[in-house]
Amino acid sequence: MFETLIPFYREKESYTLFYDANQKQMYRLPHRNKGNVRYYFLGLAVLYGSYALNALYQNISGIVSNLISFIVILAGSFLVAKFFYKNYYVQNRSRNIFITNTDLLNYAAQGKKQFHREFFVSLFIFLASVTGSLFFFMFSRLLLLIVSGLGYLVFWMLMIMKPFSRMQLYKRIERGEID
Repeated sequence: MFETLIPFYREKESYTLFYDANQKQMYRLPHRNKGNVRYYFLGLAVLYGSYALNALYQNISGIVSNLISFIVILAGSFLVAKFFYKNYYVQNRSRNIFITNTDLLNYAAQGKKQFHREFFVSLFIFLASVTGSLFFFMFSRLLLLIVSGLGYLVFWMLMIMKPFSRMQLYKRIERGEID
């Protein structure tokens, strides 16, 4: 469903506005009301679990096992990001919405600010994750890899939200090509 949808504005934890590039229609998808508390507990469990696994990992650590672990974390973080993204929205595109040109320009301007914030925070987290991964390869500490994997998760979320298509959409809206 999300292959053709480009997110361009998010209203806090309520809904996100999408543009379907193929159908040339706007959609408003509400966010699921899932408790974020369980995700925090899951994250803490993963971090504390990595302490326990680190003792076992030290016995087998080496360049090959480090490389395999890194690839598994990258792939796993991508799959988790994709799962979270698809399950975050109530997927109902039965009705498109109409947005006036004034509102569309306003949503696009606010969405562009949101995007810039998201992009720079994700870029910082990505660079921190790369640094953590380098330290993982140097010290073979599993906790460094797990924390880096959580950072890569944020990076994958940004990539799944189609940042390049999103910027093109903002430009098209500003030029009046989309109404």
